[in-house]
Amino acid sequence: MKKTVWLLPLLFALFFSACSQNEGITYTAPTLEDDWSIKMTLSGGIAGVMQNIEVQSDGSYAITDASLKETRKGKLTKDELSKLDEMISSLEFNPVESASTCADCFLYQIEIESGGRKMIVKADDMTLSDSGIGELTEFLRGVMDANLK
Repeated sequence: MKKTVWLLPLLFALFFSACSQNEGITYTAPTLEDDWSIKMTLSGGIAGVMQNIEVQSDGSYAITDASLKETRKGKLTKDELSKLDEMISSLEFNPVESASTCADCFLYQIEIESGGRKMIVKADDMTLSDSGIGELTEFLRGVMDANLK
């Protein structure tokens, strides 16, 4: 009986804490307002890569590579920023039903935040083409690769 008394409040607390973590998170790209940001985390692969890029609405970006233990900063050109803005605005994410079983795939996590709304999407090399975020990840990887050489 004593275990049941403690178990019920614990389950109740866990349920509501899990629900509150997803508040404001959606699978629909938020309408880009004046201040927005996009972050992509690239991880996995045979070598255990861990890289991320975060781009702000003014085009400034920071790229971090865990293996290099450094962050590189820069700014997108007006054309690059316009292309990125267009890709985000027209993004149609297709949630993947189940994770693939690819052991050495790269994993992609995209976070787009604007106007108090946040979109978080995930895919891997096997599910990327069906996810709707392929072009966006390719663009962001291009910026990362060009700056991490």
